[in-house]
Amino acid sequence: MLGACGFQLRGNINENLSEISLTGSASTSRSKSILEEIFLNSGNSVKKTNPDGLTISLLEERSTRRSVLTTRSMSVAEYELRIELDFFILLGERMILPETTISSTRVFAASTENQSASYEEQLLLQREMREEIALKVLRLAEYNLDRAELPK
Repeated sequence: MLGACGFQLRGNINENLSEISLTGSASTSRSKSILEEIFLNSGNSVKKTNPDGLTISLLEERSTRRSVLTTRSMSVAEYELRIELDFFILLGERMILPETTISSTRVFAASTENQSASYEEQLLLQREMREEIALKVLRLAEYNLDRAELPK
């Protein structure tokens, strides 16, 4: 039943991305390292420079946390985490995806009884959110690479 949802039918995300160049600012270091990790774990290579190949340029990452639910005592019971990543994709010197922002949002319950567990949960959720964003970036790269290489 779960295999029929369509997610499995998309195939290998990195099928057309055997080699990429990743660039990023200091604010994108966490997302960049996760993107490199996902790409390398799929058996592909990441180059520092690849003038004729695919370049994914990470511009800025923003992370926010805001309270969404409070208790009677006015302590925060739930937080919303949001991570946004700005990036663009080049094929050689040709822009195949202009500057784009993608995001991931999660809500988690905070325990006033165990602050360290709540913090650990937040860190885990942020890692999962960055992995989700990295996979979205790779899907967009593959989709736009397929479109860019179609004969005109």
